[in-house]
Amino acid sequence: MVKRGGMICVTEGGEETLRNCWSSSQLININFSAYQHQLMDPLLVIEAKDVLEAQKSTDFHRPKKWLGMLPNPDLVERGADARLSQVTNGLAVALRENDPPAIEFYCAAMKSYIFRFSFRLPKKMITDMVPLLVQSATIPAQPPSLVYVIFETIQTLLQESGLTRSDMIISMKPLFDMLSGIIFGKKESQRILYSKISDPLISLKKFYSLQDVEELWKEKILPLLSPMVHGRQISIFFLIFMPTDLTQEEHRVYGASQWFPMIWNLFSSCKRKSQWTIKLVRIFYKLERDCPGLIDWRKYDEELFSCVLKCFQGHQKGSNIDRITLATNLAHLIAYRLGGDHSCFSHLQRILRFVGPLMHPSSDVDHTDIIFTFLQELTKKMLGRYRRERIKKHTVHLRSSEYHLGDEDLKTIVSSILPIILPSIFDKSHRTEPAIILKYLATFAPDMVLPEILKIVFPSLKANSEPHRLKQSLRCLEQVILLLCQEKSEMPTNFPALIDQKEIPNISIRCHVIFLLEGLLEGLDINDLGKTYLVVQIMSNIFYLVPTVDCTALAENDDPKIALTKEERTLCRLTARLPKIAENVLEKILSIVEGMGEDLQRSDECEIGADSEKMVRNEAFLRDDIDKLFSALFSNASKQTRVKHAHRIFLFVRSTVIAPSAAAKITQTLVRLTTFYVPEVAEELSMLICDKVIEELDEFTKSRAEKSNGALQWWSGLFESLLSRYYHLVNEKTREKMLKVIDDLLAKTDQPLYESGINALGGYLWCTSQSREAGYLAIYAEIDKPIEEWIPVRHWGELFDEDHQKAHWNVPTQAKIDFAQFIINDYFKKAVQRLKNSKDADSKALRRDICIVRSLFDTSKVLLPSIRNVEILMKEDDEMMIPLFVPRPTISEHALTLDGDDIREAFIGAMEVLIDQELEGRKDEAQLRLQIAQSPLTATNSSMDFGDNVTNQRDTVKELRARIQCEIHLSERAPSALVNAILELMHAEYKYFLPDGLFTSFHLRVLRILVKCSLSIYKEARRKARNDLVTMCDSHQEAKQYVIQPVIDVLEAVEKNDDQIVKAALHLICDLKLAAHPQAKYRNEIWKALLEMTVNNRPSIIRALGQILEDISEMSPLPQSGYPSSPIKEEREKAEKILSFDAQKFCDQLEKDDLWTFYKMEDFHNRYKEYQKKKIVEEIRSNEEFTKKLLNSCDSTLIHAMQRELAQQMLLATHHFLPTPAVLKVFLAYTSHDQSHTRCVAWQSIKLWLKINKPKMKKIEWTGPERNSSISPFACGIRSDNQFAAYAVERLPKDEETWNKTIFIKKRHGGYKWPSSPIKVEQGGCGLAESKVPEFDSVIIEFFTNSENIKKLMKIWTVNTNGKVNNYLWRSEHNHVATTIKYLIRNYEPVDGIQEIFTDNLKKLRTKKKKEEQRVAFDLFYGIVKGSRHHSFSRLEKLWSWLAPSFITLLDNIHSDESKETENYGNNTIKLLFKNEDLRRFWWLIEALVESINSTKTFENSWHYAFKTKLLSMSTWRETELRNRLIDRALDFLPITRKTGQREGIVKILTDAIRCGTDNIGNDFSTIPSTFQLGQIDQWIEVIYRKLADLLRNVEKSIDFPKLSSELAKLEIDGGIDCKFEQHLKELNQGSPISNDGLEDSISFKGLPTPPEEKDENLSPDFVTELSEKLSETQLDVAHKKPKVSPLASPVSLDFTISPLECTSLIEIIQGNQCDKAITYIRTLVELLTAYYKNSVFGTNEAILSTLPMILQISCDEPDRYLVLVGSDLKQLACTLAFEYIASHIDKKHTDLMLQTLEETFNSITLWKVKRGVLKFLRVAIIGNLFAFADKNQEQRVLGIVVKGLTDVQPEVQGKAVKCLMNLAYSGYFEVDHRFLEIFANLCTSSIKTISDGGLLAYCAIVEAFPFSCPQFLPKLITKLCSLPANPQSQVVKKFIAKALRDFRFTHRECWDETKRVLGIDLLYQVENACAPSYYA
Repeated sequence: MVKRGGMICVTEGGEETLRNCWSSSQLININFSAYQHQLMDPLLVIEAKDVLEAQKSTDFHRPKKWLGMLPNPDLVERGADARLSQVTNGLAVALRENDPPAIEFYCAAMKSYIFRFSFRLPKKMITDMVPLLVQSATIPAQPPSLVYVIFETIQTLLQESGLTRSDMIISMKPLFDMLSGIIFGKKESQRILYSKISDPLISLKKFYSLQDVEELWKEKILPLLSPMVHGRQISIFFLIFMPTDLTQEEHRVYGASQWFPMIWNLFSSCKRKSQWTIKLVRIFYKLERDCPGLIDWRKYDEELFSCVLKCFQGHQKGSNIDRITLATNLAHLIAYRLGGDHSCFSHLQRILRFVGPLMHPSSDVDHTDIIFTFLQELTKKMLGRYRRERIKKHTVHLRSSEYHLGDEDLKTIVSSILPIILPSIFDKSHRTEPAIILKYLATFAPDMVLPEILKIVFPSLKANSEPHRLKQSLRCLEQVILLLCQEKSEMPTNFPALIDQKEIPNISIRCHVIFLLEGLLEGLDINDLGKTYLVVQIMSNIFYLVPTVDCTALAENDDPKIALTKEERTLCRLTARLPKIAENVLEKILSIVEGMGEDLQRSDECEIGADSEKMVRNEAFLRDDIDKLFSALFSNASKQTRVKHAHRIFLFVRSTVIAPSAAAKITQTLVRLTTFYVPEVAEELSMLICDKVIEELDEFTKSRAEKSNGALQWWSGLFESLLSRYYHLVNEKTREKMLKVIDDLLAKTDQPLYESGINALGGYLWCTSQSREAGYLAIYAEIDKPIEEWIPVRHWGELFDEDHQKAHWNVPTQAKIDFAQFIINDYFKKAVQRLKNSKDADSKALRRDICIVRSLFDTSKVLLPSIRNVEILMKEDDEMMIPLFVPRPTISEHALTLDGDDIREAFIGAMEVLIDQELEGRKDEAQLRLQIAQSPLTATNSSMDFGDNVTNQRDTVKELRARIQCEIHLSERAPSALVNAILELMHAEYKYFLPDGLFTSFHLRVLRILVKCSLSIYKEARRKARNDLVTMCDSHQEAKQYVIQPVIDVLEAVEKNDDQIVKAALHLICDLKLAAHPQAKYRNEIWKALLEMTVNNRPSIIRALGQILEDISEMSPLPQSGYPSSPIKEEREKAEKILSFDAQKFCDQLEKDDLWTFYKMEDFHNRYKEYQKKKIVEEIRSNEEFTKKLLNSCDSTLIHAMQRELAQQMLLATHHFLPTPAVLKVFLAYTSHDQSHTRCVAWQSIKLWLKINKPKMKKIEWTGPERNSSISPFACGIRSDNQFAAYAVERLPKDEETWNKTIFIKKRHGGYKWPSSPIKVEQGGCGLAESKVPEFDSVIIEFFTNSENIKKLMKIWTVNTNGKVNNYLWRSEHNHVATTIKYLIRNYEPVDGIQEIFTDNLKKLRTKKKKEEQRVAFDLFYGIVKGSRHHSFSRLEKLWSWLAPSFITLLDNIHSDESKETENYGNNTIKLLFKNEDLRRFWWLIEALVESINSTKTFENSWHYAFKTKLLSMSTWRETELRNRLIDRALDFLPITRKTGQREGIVKILTDAIRCGTDNIGNDFSTIPSTFQLGQIDQWIEVIYRKLADLLRNVEKSIDFPKLSSELAKLEIDGGIDCKFEQHLKELNQGSPISNDGLEDSISFKGLPTPPEEKDENLSPDFVTELSEKLSETQLDVAHKKPKVSPLASPVSLDFTISPLECTSLIEIIQGNQCDKAITYIRTLVELLTAYYKNSVFGTNEAILSTLPMILQISCDEPDRYLVLVGSDLKQLACTLAFEYIASHIDKKHTDLMLQTLEETFNSITLWKVKRGVLKFLRVAIIGNLFAFADKNQEQRVLGIVVKGLTDVQPEVQGKAVKCLMNLAYSGYFEVDHRFLEIFANLCTSSIKTISDGGLLAYCAIVEAFPFSCPQFLPKLITKLCSLPANPQSQVVKKFIAKALRDFRFTHRECWDETKRVLGIDLLYQVENACAPSYYA
């Protein structure tokens, strides 16, 4: 034995050698003779504790433990060192030179290195590298793709690195500036980039300096705070830049103490803005996670949990994805708020009570997805918190123990969630979330959760008629297998027995595993492969964890050394069943195999391989899982059991012949596992199969058939499985016979036969030359001990600590390596020689020989030597290029050769000979070409060819991690099966996924073969070769240049080549992006060939050219000459210098590397910069030389139209910036081209050139005024310090002097405060700088001052679009035209004629009616206005004097059409015109629009009024004065509003003001003039209400209202309940209240039939007595009376409200008098409130609640009855407004007012439909805002309204009250206890029929409120309902009772046994009889 570090090398022979691998206590008296066959190879044992100890001595940060446990660790270390040196040096040099390709390459290499080796690099290297990467990413104008790659690398370096701010400081300012540019930028690509880099940016915020954080908050973020304009951006900045991982002291100075009040205010005020809320909640979660105790969340809990409820109910604005994301973030926050003194568990319980019934499978709700997501994320994050607080060593100290989640807390939470999840298992949507949630819960409290799962699983196993129930139960069982095998506790007391326990006392939870296995046997069903697949998975996981050993004898052992517990003795007795269960499993699988097998006679007629094409997916999955099942059975079973299984498989194989199918594949798997794990049977089985193969081969030879039969394929397939990768040589006899069989199979040319021989040969080669993971040997060494020494029951679900994990490797001996060398020389050498001499060979033989050689590379890749003795191809000027490669390490000490020759070169040489031969005329030529195409890449050691092998192993590890990994300990503790699987995966990944190394001459030979195959006429060969070629070129970018010439040769001889070959060449250009090659030399060669080739209208070639056209159009702009340097360029050069200096210091710190010594020298840096400049110059020159060719081709009629388009696109790509006047002239000519694509390209290029070369605007530096300290710190919007920047008519710059002094503020600042540092702003009259490109200017001026050119353009622009307005190309062209006009007018202000030519055309078009001409007029108007904004005041005054009236004229000539094309176009144009602009620049236009909107003429034209109001839809803090002017005039128009468009315009104006108010959030306007004080929704409601009140008073004078009407209304219900009930209420007030939290208070039912507190003076005692007597007799008479009522004073504090009775009067007045004004006011009010909720972020306020009576009456009105007033559209709008908007957004501060309003409405309104609306509104409002109505007094008031509804005389009202009570009890709002029930019991005893009926209806509601459970009080209620006589009841009550009992019977069917137990047989019988018989029941 040799021990080296953490490795123990056990050589052959002897007990002592293996004993040293284990502790002495584990290996006592072990007989190793049974394992001698496995120990023919040395056994290398590596202990994890030694590896971990050795890693501590290195300076690596956090290396991977697994890498130290691989075989050949010295080679692994050397290879890792070489990779790290290459990557770090390469990245340092690449960063120093800021070379994008090199940076991308080495960033990818660094990510790959960390993926393979984890953090096997020094900590200092990380802390030095990350700042350099940040510097590189923040360089101005860095390509977005490069920025993305860099940030990905940063995230990889920092992810789980454990670094803190003390290790590294990152500068925040450049990152903020970069992100600001991305977020506020105009380019779509920049916005896409943000979504990719947001997570890496978040990972950086823990490294910012605290002083930077404070400065950023005050100087960068606060000045941007403008909720409506920048709300989303602000939330992004908060999330990314505000660190949360500070101490409480640091937070008070630098962190949350400054910004938390602000963001909470933003969250609280704007909860309806989902995008803000999502990010803000995520900040709250991170704050609570990283710094617990800083915020006392208890005062915020109600709002947070209300937000959860709104997510569940869909009341949160945004998409479903937004709501799910918000629910996820809320769950994360709540998970960290549980436990401790400040826990939010009581609120969570309220949520769980609410969602509990919704989770039942029979519950039909739409938002279950969100609820499941919430609960899954909640439990998952609790698990993460547990690990963070108790397991992870580097995070345990981050949270104080007082904030840890305690054990009792966990059990309490589990007990609350568990009852909700259990019923949801059987959800009809086949969800997986319940099973996962149960796994998380069981991890915390297995003794609570596992019995419940078993209670579900055992009955399901017997319910064969319910497959859905069984599968869902098994999914739950699958998740908790590990916990089930570990849990030793007994089943809970009084828990129903799941098995017969008479003979098995003291049964524990884990004992049920054995009974489960017995029950699962029935699930192995050939008729349901999906179920079988699931059962096999579960069984395999159990057998991995449970040793299959009979321990019965141990149960009676009383040896004190063993000391078995009672539970262990019971389990030992049960283990007698395990071997029998294993036998039954094998028999079941074999019966399935027989059933799946095809009839042999039928299979003889089938093509080989046809069965695999027909194989269903379940069969494939089943085959893989049977492999895992028997691997578990064999590797974790006693020797006796293993041998017994092996003999049974032997008998099955001997007696069975199955056609090639999935069944045959499964049998091969069984044979392979048998020969691997059971050496006692391996020799006999292998000899049987060999004899059968020889016998069948003799018969096949004699028959002289071309194709083999099914029997021969069966036996050859089994033979192939003998020599799998897991087979071990047994003896010489076996080996000789097997080699003979291989020889015989390879001698055949039938594909199935020689493929079996090749696979067997490859397996033989693999198993004799590869190191293999052999952890099963350690298991055998333990499991085959005497049971007294190794007690199996103590190893159920055993987890090994990280320090106790070991790796066991079988390392091949030199004898095996020699034998492998023999195989290569004897088989592969001959195959290569046959291929070289293949001129006259048969095609089948060639294909066979190719397959033989290729299998060598597939099976023994790691043993082949690296590519050597070949020329390394050097690129041009290689000494000046940064090397882009990562060295390939040596990973094996052995190297196999072909008699001294390189195997790869010999094979590729043969392929070269074969590919050059004339193969035409050969039989199966296409298949031969395909074989040739599949072969070359395998010889280059490409990792891609071995992806499937590693992927399968990854799937195995992934499945084991999901099923048998401990969720709490994860990698810290793992079962042996998982450890072994991970080691095997790590070994496979390291062996196969190696760096690609350099591109050599050998690679070039391979590439040329692939190119020839790619250009062949055979489709499959082309496709395979092209894919491999793409793979090679992706790994070696320099390889592309060698593909170009063969492709050009094909294109130059198009007419001589087949169309398929030409198309193949074009596809190569597309796939390899050759037409977009970064080097002009190669790119131009391809372009030239494309333009000169002959197309001749061949469709396939034209389509391929179209794809090439797209590739060229997507090219990045190439370097150009002729454009001036910009400030960005200067900033970039400065940043590059700083980066170069810092990177050089990093280079100097790296260890010396011979390869990089030259590149790290300063001399190379200087020469490299010169080389890059030279390269750019050469690139420009090459492009310019090719320009003539392109210019000629663009207009050539000698080439195809597609080629002309290509030439045009090439011209654009190479001359994007129009480098010469000649090119500019061409593009100007193309603006009138026939094809729209060409015109679009031309306009885009001209626009871009004008933009780049525009004269710069002269700006001044300006410092904003200080913010007034008296203003609220949370108010943003218009203030005294920013009024100068607001739009106000009296402050407009209307003369030149004022204009020249005006500071114009655009874009971002001023909403909250001004930056303290100076900012650059524009000032009127500053003007523009001079142009620097006069030679270009003359060309442009000449073109656009030519009237003929303009006429042509106008003709094209105004052509009939025929619906092309929505076409992207059409819209792009017009956008480019409008922008080009803008830059023309801007850049050439001094030039006479430029502006005039466009203004003249606008004057002509302003009166046109044609929509195409109107859209062009909008384009011209946009260009003129935007282009002239920097002109002098006098010139602007002159321009606007006619432009503003012209624009109004243009608007007046637009007319409505169904498509709204012109309307939308104009609206978008104005929106774009005003975007990010200071509106004072366009005050002429604004005032003209205001004047037009406010004119009576425009108002009378209703459509134009609505259209024009949309044009002024700005909603920022600057427009408050403008809004007020528009509002005042709109309200003046309101009385004369008649048409829909007029009302839409008014609503639009008011809605815009509401949105403007959002941008002034928190602003009380007290410090600013009244003209800037913006009105809000309550003021406009007051205006409308006052107008309605005036109308009501005017009309009311002519109507006579009886005196007693108001008295009757007040006492409509009062006095209707007898004295007995009144006495009961008085008594009940002395007891405890109806509440959910147990707090005591007195009950007070306001509005219930009790006398009013203040007596009305107008009511005489006689009247009260008389009325009470009448009400005592019956309420029905009173209810049928419909008195006319006079208005009553409103109880609401607002002085402008209209009471419910006034609303009724108003409706009746309108009905009788047809009052148009009232109708207009009401419609406007409803539409305004609807728009308010759609566009505002605020919720319901007092003013809106005051409208509730009217809204409810409208929503409940009859359209047929009041058609003039309501109409179905307004009724629907009012319903939506009331029940979806108002009811869903009630704040806690408005709940009392809402209840008061509802009480008044219900008490005073006599219309029963309105009462129904009140009850519906009450139900929706409370359920949607459950926490807002948690006050006990409010619960009593709610119950009072419900009781009134129950006792109403109208059946419809009673029905709605029943539903309301049922829903509130169902959601947990009412706690149903004996006091609650006593109220309704007393109602039932009332002598007044309606009251007693109300009590019965309440019983019905309560019964229906528990559809899926059966509380103890239900039997009493059901008894009461069933015992009532049939005749005395009213039909309404009878109907409700029948429905309640029928629904109860239906919903309790699934738990009928439990229901029967609670109710009893007699009562159950009464329920059946009481249900009304129905045909549909």
